[in-house]
Amino acid sequence: MLKGCLNRLRALADLLARKPAPRLLVALYLSVRWRCLVSPSTDIHYPFNIVMGRGTMIPGRCTLIASGDGIVIGKGVEIHEGAYLHCQGGRITVGDRTAIGPYVVVYGGGQVRIGSHCGIATHTTIVSTGHVFARTDTPIRSQGDERQPVNIGDDVWIGTHCSIPMGVAIGHGSVLGAGTVLLKSVEPFSVVVGVPGRVLRRR
Repeated sequence: MLKGCLNRLRALADLLARKPAPRLLVALYLSVRWRCLVSPSTDIHYPFNIVMGRGTMIPGRCTLIASGDGIVIGKGVEIHEGAYLHCQGGRITVGDRTAIGPYVVVYGGGQVRIGSHCGIATHTTIVSTGHVFARTDTPIRSQGDERQPVNIGDDVWIGTHCSIPMGVAIGHGSVLGAGTVLLKSVEPFSVVVGVPGRVLRRR
């Protein structure tokens, strides 16, 4: 009897390891395994590369692709409708009690770390990779890419439609106004606005 149960568990593990695995089974596995809520409409690839803190909620249709070093999500995190998190061979880390708004895009090829108690509003893009384009005799897509980490401190509020490229760090307690295009790192408690982003004042 024990051998039969083990065989069934192995068969389930093999099924879940497929890319993409059946959504209902993946949602059930993650919800039970990590004591959180994952909607069956969520599209999840590589579920065994995902760690979730207790109380995390993914209630809508979004996409998590945990290739490479995977996705680590803290306790009580909210990931909303349409969000797209893709490791691209790297790692994405999200701290406790952070909210990722609708249609936020995160590319983690160069490593992305988002702190605790952050709010990231809709349609923001966080990218830790970029194309190499130095040569003009070779198509840009054939020149490879470069990867640099993005680090977002705790208690950071990022407004809607912001753009955060590779290699920048946002100090804890900072605020990015809506539509900000951040091109360089900012110190803690900075209020940043504009294209390119500039520090308006300190909190």
